[in-house]
Parts: sequence; structure tokens; C-alpha cells
Amino acid sequence: MFLKITFRWRFVFWAPAAVLACRILVPVSGSADGADATPPRILAAATENLITPAIRDVGVYEDLFARTLVLSDGTTTVALVALDLGGLSPVATADRLRTVVHRASKIPIANIALICSHTHNARWPESDDWLRDKQPSTAVLPIEEAWFADLEIESDHTRWLYGQIAESVKRAAASLRPATLRTGRQHAQIGHNRRKMGDDGLMKMTPNLEGAVVPWVDVLEVVEATSDDVPTEKRIALLFSHAAHPVIVHETTEEIGPDYPGYAVKHLRRLQAVQGRSHEVTMFAQGCGGNINGYPLRGGTAAADAAGLSLAMSANQATHKLSIVSEGPIRVASRRLALPLRVPTPEEARRWLSWRPGDPIRQAMVEAAEAGEPKFMPFPMTVISIGDDLCFVLLAQDIFAEYQLFADKESTFGQTFVFGYVNGTGGYVGTKADYELGIYGGYETSPLTQPSGSSYRFPPQPRVEAQIHEAIREMLSEVGKTAVR
Repeated sequence: MFLKITFRWRFVFWAPAAVLACRILVPVSGSADGADATPPRILAAATENLITPAIRDVGVYEDLFARTLVLSDGTTTVALVALDLGGLSPVATADRLRTVVHRASKIPIANIALICSHTHNARWPESDDWLRDKQPSTAVLPIEEAWFADLEIESDHTRWLYGQIAESVKRAAASLRPATLRTGRQHAQIGHNRRKMGDDGLMKMTPNLEGAVVPWVDVLEVVEATSDDVPTEKRIALLFSHAAHPVIVHETTEEIGPDYPGYAVKHLRRLQAVQGRSHEVTMFAQGCGGNINGYPLRGGTAAADAAGLSLAMSANQATHKLSIVSEGPIRVASRRLALPLRVPTPEEARRWLSWRPGDPIRQAMVEAAEAGEPKFMPFPMTVISIGDDLCFVLLAQDIFAEYQLFADKESTFGQTFVFGYVNGTGGYVGTKADYELGIYGGYETSPLTQPSGSSYRFPPQPRVEAQIHEAIREMLSEVGKTAVR
């Protein structure tokens, strides 16, 4: 029953749909005039390890994993770290974890991408007091105390978790070998846009069959190469990405688990094994699914399993028509925007409090409004390119699908992967049109609802869409083949 529903929705739903704080361009090898005389060989390695806490008072329906893919051209090294976590909130949390990973692996902080799947059945490190008294998993990699020097990490569980992730990246960085990259894309959809305007003029969380979605799955296969750069049958990693909130299991159980991404990884691994194409690591990276819900919402583990199988079958189909990525230098461009937030006027805040007298959140809004200080949401962004054929656009926060569609359209690379929930979460990032709805904007963008669900208390202002678009264009240009170095 679930399979039938999943496939039916997949095809019914398919439809077309700044404050600049930091600028970094990582230098790459090449000739003096900026042209790369000899394309550098790409090196790669991947690792996987458990990050499930030892739970005594709730169960685990599926284990949580940290999966890492490290890529290098011999000069520049990057790490894509896929985590079965709800998020790293606020951004300062991700900053601490990236620092630990950097100290362990020696990979530059700007080149480390922590990509959370956003499963709603995994606790959030640091911000979740529930984890403080939980014991680590029995799967323990060695941790060095020097990695945590000067970092304020109080929870033993969080220190254990960060150490496991850092050691996993360290091991990948130490085992690089020549590799060939192949990419592909296949139509896929396991969810729907979740924002629809009601008859009362209020944006509601309900299926919107005409709303923006990202109707595809992107696939990257990493295969070991010989010294002559000839691909072998030794497969290092298979990375696939899709955009949809992992909320199929949400609120149907208290048990820990990865929702549909975890099931998708298991099914894709099995499908590939049947075809004699087993990979050392199979990993999922979340796209920009801030306004997309996996289907069916609160459907349970069986429904998540079915959705995972649907996504895995599409990803598996993509692996049968992959294109080889031409070798070239790895280029990295980074930004750290400070997105201005929409703080209400004192009059607005007091009026909203009068609608709900005594509400502590709205009382805090009044105090913030009367203080009159501007507030900002940190928004780290990174673009990584490999030659002219492959690009990764990495965006923070719980970001809407429209940004992934924009980056994909703007990019001139052969294939562009766009990930959300990277290097920090804590609040939604919608579009200009969404924010202009004001208090009628619904759960994700209204100034009345954001204070209860955001680490930053207020939603961004409408102009942040233009800021993000401009930064994406700039970074794509910097890492492009016409960039001057």
C-alpha cells in the first residue's frame, strides 16, 4: 500500500517549479596566467561510523551515522560530512564542531561542510538538555582532548559525538587515493510543497501541489582509479541528494532514527549490491527542503521505509547513466552573511502581546522591540567546484526550495549539487514574497510564529533573498573556469 501511494505522489507532484562578513577564495595550483596546464588528479576517501547515543529510556528504530567524503586535488582538500542529525543550532554550534574537525583532520575550516539530514527523530547536540545525561554509543573511535581546547562544550555526550565525527574525517583524510568522479540526475519526488494560502488569507502548512519543489535526485559516484587514471571496479562512495523534510516518522514514535534518508541509504546500498556495484560508503545529503514535507507527514516508520525505497530506486536509476567528471582543480569560495532580521516596532510588539497576554515569548518580543537594536542571523555559504563539470553549493539554515532552483539555474557547471542545513541551522530562510506576507506568512516566516521556533527569535527581512542571490552568483563566478587568479 505504501509503495503504491509513494510512487503515485511522486509523479503527480512533478511540476516545474548583505552584509558581507567574510570572503575567502582558496588558491589552487596552476600556471602564472591562471590557466591550469595539467589538470590535477582527484584523490578521494570515505568513512562511515555510528553516532547513535546509548538510549535507556527510548528506543532506536534505525541507527544514526556520520558519513564523510573527502576530496583533494593535492593542493586543496574538502570534506563533505553527512550527519543523521536534526541540525546544528545555532550556527555557533556548527562553528565549534568544524573547529574540532579541523584540528583532527587539518582540513581548513572553510573547506568543511557539515550537512545535517534534518531528521526530526534525532536530538540536536548542545541545544538539547535531554542529551546531557545520555551515555555514548558502544562504537567508540579514539578522541584527543587537544581537539576541544578553549571550546565551551559542556555535555559529555556532545564531546563524544563531535570526537567521533572528527576522527572519522581524520581517517578519510589520511587514506586518500586516486579516484574518478561520475555524476547523474534523475526525476524523483517523495514529498510536496507544504505552504498554501487559505481562504482566510493566512498561509497554512498543507499540501500545495503547485508550490515549489526540487523534483530530482542528484548522484555522485566516486570510483577508485589506477595510477593511469583508469577507473577500476573499486567503488569508494555513492552520494545522493534530494530535498524534503524528514518528517514522515515525526511524532509517530519517540524512538531515535534517521527517517526516510536512513531507509533510502539502506535500500540504495542493497540495490547496488544486487548489481555487483557495492560502495564502501553510501551517503545522503539533504537539499533545500525548508518548505517541502516528505510524504506522508507523520506516516510512521513503514511509510518512511517506502519513501526511502522510492528515492533509492530513482537514485539507482541515475547510476546507470552517469557522466565522468573531467579532472580539474578544486576551488572553494566562502561567505558569511549576516541576514538582517525583522524586529517589530514597539507598537506592533505590544499589540501582539495584547492578543496573548502573559505569553513569555511575546513579552520578550516587546523587550527586544523597545531596545531598538538591530538583530541578524548568521548565514555561512560555500561553493566548491571541481574543474568545470561539478559544483557544490552549500547553504545554511532551514532554507526554502526556491534557493536550490535558483542556484541550479545560475550555475554553468555540468552538474550542480545544492545542499541545505549546512554548517548551522536554527531558523527558516524564505523568499521575499513569503516575508512580505508579514503576520499572515505562516509558521516558517511570520514574525508571530518565528520567535517560538527560531534560535534567532525573529524572521529575516524580505531583502535577504537578494543578498543570498548576489552571494551565490559571486561565488559561482569566483570558482568558475573564467575566474582570474
